[in-house]
Formats: sequence, C-alpha cells, structure tokens
Amino acid sequence: MPNVNFPTANAQKVVSIWPTDQALCDEGSYYTACSPTPLTTIAGTANQLVLDSATTGQLNPYLLITNGSSPSNTNARTIFPKYLKMKCGIGGTWTASTDYCYTIRVDDITSKYTSGGSLITPQNTNTGSSLGSSAIIHAGALVTLAMDPVTGRLLYNGMIEGAIPVAKNVWTFTFGDNAMDTNILGASALKSITIPLGSFGIAPGWNMQLDLFGTANTGTPSWEFEMGYAERVSGL
Repeated sequence: MPNVNFPTANAQKVVSIWPTDQALCDEGSYYTACSPTPLTTIAGTANQLVLDSATTGQLNPYLLITNGSSPSNTNARTIFPKYLKMKCGIGGTWTASTDYCYTIRVDDITSKYTSGGSLITPQNTNTGSSLGSSAIIHAGALVTLAMDPVTGRLLYNGMIEGAIPVAKNVWTFTFGDNAMDTNILGASALKSITIPLGSFGIAPGWNMQLDLFGTANTGTPSWEFEMGYAERVSGL
C-alpha cells in the first residue's frame, strides 16, 4: 500500500543494512563455534582472582577471538558476535569464589595468542556454503600478550554471579541486546543467567578476549561453550 503522506511529509523509506540471522545464514555469513566434545569441558586458568582483572586477567583470558583477515583488504569481513553460552563444568572447581565477574576487551596486537588452551574450529551454519571463517578462536587456560595500552579498549565488564558458581549453571551473553540481566544474584541453586550486552565488531587484524575471574577464587573452573557470530564486510 503506498504511503499517502510521502508527497506532503517528504518522508523517506529506510531499509536496515543488517539482515536477519536467517538471511545471514542464507548468504553463508553466520557461524558457530563450540567445545569440540559434548559434555566435556575446557579448563580455564587456576586461581583467577578478581584483583587480577587489570593484570593477570588480561594475560590469561578464557576466550580469544582474532580476526585473521588483513586490515589492508578492503573486502575483509568484520566479526560480529551474536551470543555466547557457557555451562559451568562438573570437572572444574569453584573454591571460595564469592562472586564471578567478566570483562570483554579488544585490541589490534599482532600475534596476541602465546600458548595454552584449545584451538576451536568454526562451522558455517549454511550446509550449502563453503565460505570459511576469518575467526581464529582459542579457549581455555590461555596465555596472551597484555592489552595494547594505546589501541586497547575495555568494552564491557560486570558481575555474572553473586555467589560461588554451581556446576551446570548456564551463562548466556547476548550481544546487541540491552535488556535487564536475569538472575544475576542468588545463592547456590542451579540457575540459568542471561547477560545482555551491546553490539561490537572485531575488525580485520583485531582481537577480542573474554576474561573470567572471581573474588578469592582458588580453584580451576571449566566450561563448555557455544557461540554464534556473523561475518560481513563493514557497512554492507
């Protein structure tokens, strides 16, 4: 039906440049990455204390995503995280932690990954597409270079739980969703927690790291994880 007010209101029709997840999948731009063996966790770094968030926390993130595309390639794609789901492992220990917190940092340090953890293989969710991912993903007890003091950015930080995490608790980070956190506090009961955060893009040559740490933590936590993300040429 035509817009009868267009001639008089001088209105313009605007179409979003960001398609739905189904459209992203159709064009071969939507990927998932997860723990390689179901029901098997990947251990993080032992004794990750909240006081280390500005020092050791940067050197031992749990998740590191590097956009391996060259920044000089004008057709290189930016990585846009959509969600990250983490299940606290039975095999991990959560000793003495009175809360659990997170930070998400980005920088453009070359060869940021040093050692440790597991290399994760992303999967294109369109079974008819052979388009590979630009993401290089490591998870676990990682050793990395510290965030670049000039280009580095602390994008998000906050508390996930206000008590010692319980095995099988599920944490779901959503990106591009600014709704209220759900069930962030609570005691020892099994729970599913949603942490909604704003959008961000990992440009070619940039890194994103997820740091996890707890006050007085003395154990070695572990997680299973699953994430979904899109890759597109910026602005298209």
